[in-house]
Amino acid sequence: MSVIRTRRPSLRHLPATVAAAGLITTVALAGPAAAWDDAHGPQAGYFQAVDHENVTTAFFQTYDGYDPEDLTLTLTPVAEDGTRLEGGQEVEFTSLDVIDGGAVDVLETRRALGAAGEGLVRYDVVADGQMLNMGITLQADADLTDDQGAAVHAVDGPQMAHLGDRPLVWDSAMQLAPGVEGAEIVHLVAAPTMESTYAEVVAEPAHGEVFAFRDSEHSELRAWYLPEEGFVGTDTFTVDFHSDRIAHVQTVTVQVGEEIPAAYDGFLDAEDGVLNGKPLDLTDPDTAAALAAFRGDEAAPAPEDEEEQTAPVEGDADEQHTTPDTVETGQSTGWWLAGLGAAAAGGLVVARRRLGLTD
Repeated sequence: MSVIRTRRPSLRHLPATVAAAGLITTVALAGPAAAWDDAHGPQAGYFQAVDHENVTTAFFQTYDGYDPEDLTLTLTPVAEDGTRLEGGQEVEFTSLDVIDGGAVDVLETRRALGAAGEGLVRYDVVADGQMLNMGITLQADADLTDDQGAAVHAVDGPQMAHLGDRPLVWDSAMQLAPGVEGAEIVHLVAAPTMESTYAEVVAEPAHGEVFAFRDSEHSELRAWYLPEEGFVGTDTFTVDFHSDRIAHVQTVTVQVGEEIPAAYDGFLDAEDGVLNGKPLDLTDPDTAAALAAFRGDEAAPAPEDEEEQTAPVEGDADEQHTTPDTVETGQSTGWWLAGLGAAAAGGLVVARRRLGLTD
């Protein structure tokens, strides 16, 4: 029986409790990442309505390092088919640096349009004179004098935040409120390309740990960040999320131990004490077991009566190969954990929560 041995240096040993969840392997990097250019189209983002059926406040987040002070928010009356009508104008919003975007008072800005604000209206974000590939259209609101908003009519652009919509290199920010022990970031991957994706830590944080892996079950790439116990301050790490042989290198600056500003009230992530991420529940047994495995803890808990699991190797369908308790390799090019399954149970469908599309 052949044995597949792979290893990522920062993980040391990966016990069978997690390795058995899927095949561990490596792929070569696709070369140095290039900067975003016009060939990739306009950078984009998404809008998030606090209440999808009664939109009185909306947040917008731009990908990928735009200074909110350089953004313009426009509000335009539109027809049922989306055609822009006369009477549009720039409207004010509250700049929110952590999300590279802002918050908009929908009721106030619609009132600024007068009668034109009573029909369907569309919000767009403009940067450097270019309308970004993002937008939200709200249904008609016949009475702008009350405190009731209208429902979402449509959203535009890559609202689900697939990795392929991301730039090749970008910076982002994350904030952890006091008491949050760890957080994760998630990138959705188009299911047909899932087998050619992986995640690798490029630069480790100075004041914590970061683990990156592939979650094939949910077509996602993930990175878990855990600050040192008692640490308060700024930390930074970089992860290479490969999408179909294309590197998307994300550098994350983390503010640890600071209260979430009041301006973010209603932003869905902020409800859990994390901005631009989701908190990890370290008391969850599956998450704890996965972390113990990542860290090479020989005492990692394992389900009772666990049997050694085999995984077929591509190109060798007639032979089964066992993933051993200790997984090693001398390569550092990249890795993934296919089908992490239970270890991913604590953090599903982050992008849909951000958009207010799930309860």
